[in-house]
Amino acid sequence: MKWSFLLLLAALRVSAQTPEPPKTVIAVRFNGISEIIFNAIDEDQAYTPVSFRSPARTDTTVKKRFAIKKPWHIHYANAHFNDDTKTFTTTVGSLLVLPGDSVVLDQNGRHFVYGSHNLGYLDSVLDLTNLYFPGFPAINKELQTKGLAGMIKEIQQRYEDNGRKIVKLQKNKQLTEALHNFNYLMKARGVMDIPKEQAAIPAGKKILDSCYTEFENNLAKFAALQSSFTYPCVYDIITYRTYGAEKPAKNIWDYCLKADQKIAQTELYRSYLLNRLHASYKGDLDQLKGYITQIKKTGIEDPRYDSLLKSKIALRENKVLQAVADMKDVKGTTINYFDFIKSQKGSYLFVDFWASWCGPCRLQMPYLKKLLPDFAGKNIKFISVSIDENDKVDDWVAASKDEGVYNNPYNFRLEQGPGNKLLKILEISSVPRYLLYDPAGKLISTQFITPNKKEFKEQLLKEIKTE
Repeated sequence: MKWSFLLLLAALRVSAQTPEPPKTVIAVRFNGISEIIFNAIDEDQAYTPVSFRSPARTDTTVKKRFAIKKPWHIHYANAHFNDDTKTFTTTVGSLLVLPGDSVVLDQNGRHFVYGSHNLGYLDSVLDLTNLYFPGFPAINKELQTKGLAGMIKEIQQRYEDNGRKIVKLQKNKQLTEALHNFNYLMKARGVMDIPKEQAAIPAGKKILDSCYTEFENNLAKFAALQSSFTYPCVYDIITYRTYGAEKPAKNIWDYCLKADQKIAQTELYRSYLLNRLHASYKGDLDQLKGYITQIKKTGIEDPRYDSLLKSKIALRENKVLQAVADMKDVKGTTINYFDFIKSQKGSYLFVDFWASWCGPCRLQMPYLKKLLPDFAGKNIKFISVSIDENDKVDDWVAASKDEGVYNNPYNFRLEQGPGNKLLKILEISSVPRYLLYDPAGKLISTQFITPNKKEFKEQLLKEIKTE
């Protein structure tokens, strides 16, 4: 039996200040698979899951409509798991969709139908070598054989060759311009994949300085295209100008807020910072407030930052959503998650969100189990919350027994699994995820480190105020 899933990396930008554009339709053809998850990225958010779910395990097509105002680069990957469910093969492709186009994706292959332009997969039209990161070993090997100047020359040659191919396509003005912008994005990606340590020597610094100056002068090309690769390019430009050949600081805000004024005054940069706010937010409202304060101190104002904060506060306090955040224990008893947290006041609560099908989750569980004796007698309880679907109760029970949490009185499964509103409230888009509550029931860590980290025990003990 083969399992299939699709990953879609896309960019969406919606503005209320201009007329509503034609809807772009994305449709997925299902073939007995109940759900496919797309990872979408827009200019305001970071990798927001978009779920295409079949109403039944039968052949069907599910459609979703998006309002986009710029050419949209879709990064489409189709991964087929083999019978052992451990190994898989992946094919990737890219599509360029204009506002109003429609796309039909077949989860069993690379079949598609879209729009009136009939451009097809970009892979069959252009050389996309620069688009997909080949890995540092491959890049370092190229540096050894071709040198930095040789690599840059090759990237530039591919860019020019693609430019000629685009002209020969003789498409309309809008599509042609979009293709040229996409080609430029690929060129930038190719250069930015080269380790910045090459700038440590004068000759390398001269070459890379020239490249990054060119990119800074062409920010409009990046802004004109909606792609999941746009913001990484902005990130690379900022870090190169701030640190050069040195390693950037671990805290992204330490250098994001040091951007050159040429970049800092652009709409692209303001949207990038908004994107970083979304990406950095994992449920810690105080931290989000702090980041927004840092941005404002640099003189950058954007009403979307405060709107984001207000929306997160409203979501956290949404009583309607809280009321349906139910879970069940192994006996089938239902309890509301927030009522449970309140009932445990007086103790620290370490909450492990996992699933029976999640390999990384189950990889961590033996590490946590091994550490439990070190917390015996401490004022802390360990809670297990599975996001298995309602029709996967048997899988959850079996996995609970295998991992030694079945007899834990605090072993629960969320009703509706990934569809439970609790995950939306807590901003949990993937598992494993670890939360920590203090004895007052306040959420004090929204993304605790994984149990396999050697500093896990020490860090958790520091959080616990024992009597």
